Amino acid sequence: MKRFLIAIAAVCALAFCSAQGARAQNCAPMSGIGDVQFFDNTGNTLSAGALYAFSAGTSTQAPSYTDSTCSVLNANPLPLSSSGRASVWLTSQLYKLVLCFQNDGATCASGDVLWSQDNVPGVPMSTSSGSSFTGIFISGTTNPATSGILRLASADTICWRNAANSANLCMSKNNNDLLSWANGTFLLPEVGFPAGVVGFDLLGADSGAHRFGFSNNGAAEDFIVGEATVDTFTNKYFDTGGAGNQFFVAGVPITATLGSGSAVLAPALTGTGDAVMQTAPTIITPVISGTPTGTGIPTSALLHGGGGGSYTTTSVTYVVVDSTDLSASLTIPVGWKLLINVSGAMNPTYQNGYYVAIADGISTAACTTLLQETEWFPSYASPEVNPFSLTYIYTGDGNAHNINLCFKTSSGSNPASIVNSSSTLAPMMSLVLTPSN
Repeated sequence: MKRFLIAIAAVCALAFCSAQGARAQNCAPMSGIGDVQFFDNTGNTLSAGALYAFSAGTSTQAPSYTDSTCSVLNANPLPLSSSGRASVWLTSQLYKLVLCFQNDGATCASGDVLWSQDNVPGVPMSTSSGSSFTGIFISGTTNPATSGILRLASADTICWRNAANSANLCMSKNNNDLLSWANGTFLLPEVGFPAGVVGFDLLGADSGAHRFGFSNNGAAEDFIVGEATVDTFTNKYFDTGGAGNQFFVAGVPITATLGSGSAVLAPALTGTGDAVMQTAPTIITPVISGTPTGTGIPTSALLHGGGGGSYTTTSVTYVVVDSTDLSASLTIPVGWKLLINVSGAMNPTYQNGYYVAIADGISTAACTTLLQETEWFPSYASPEVNPFSLTYIYTGDGNAHNINLCFKTSSGSNPASIVNSSSTLAPMMSLVLTPSN
């Protein structure tokens, strides 16, 4: 194998060897010496082999000569001597050279091809600045690439001399097959950014935005923005849930937990997903759903009778006036208070005792615990309508409560009655849930 590689290198050496003095036929010796020895793939002398010469990229035979005069043609194919040698001189054209295990006639059988090299220059073209090379360069390092015109091994580097002539700047790849450039900076001209391509990620200098543009898997172009640039973010999401992630608003870190002096995520307040400052925030037109928790914005509700006729009872114990329209079930959070106000008018039927109360029931149909009550005893047989109003403040305990309007009479034969004749002439209950501070 070693000798085989030497033979390959001998063909490639045409790119780096100067031509001998100018001759009338403009000939050059193969491998720089003309007399070349060839070996098979096991390193044995190729005593029965043959060298084929064709014009580059074709199967048309091309001439080679026996000496520097280029006046005597070699046979084509050219049989090798018993020592695997041949004298080969080439003219100023591009060749395709094929080394064959044996002489197969006009073309070498595919099973006998030891190697084939295309675009081999017969005579290197010289200029005052050096020699040009046409063909394939194959690195002498172990395991070079097997395709391309520049075939390098994994550890090879491509180097330039720096402008100060003080160091080499090299491009290489590491053991993870990642490219590395010693200078660390690339100069990219700004261009119109191309359309995205599915299956590929694009990165380029956009001449319109003057930013690095990129496209992922065929998506529309987006931009990379810098620390000192003034840019607008659109459709971007910042997740601080991961380890080490943090986001700041006006220099204050956002966290998901309420804390003095810190910014908080609005889900702790409104569930909208927006970020707000916890310390002295200014909130414009908030929308609050559900029961607030912690310190925040008061909520209120106004309940009133349906206006379908007066509410009447002959019960001598408290009963709920209207479990549908004048009752409310809610949780009063710790740190909050519930302001309750009820109003309406009693319509007594006789001289008797009549009672109205705000109660907390085990349900909206029960007057379990009286919170505030009032009573009225008419002094004459045909008493007039008497208005009433009750107020109570309930301190939050974090538990659920059923707030009910209740009434009763002192005598079952004289019913208690609350006016409910229309939607504007009916009892009302106002509930305001507000922070304690």
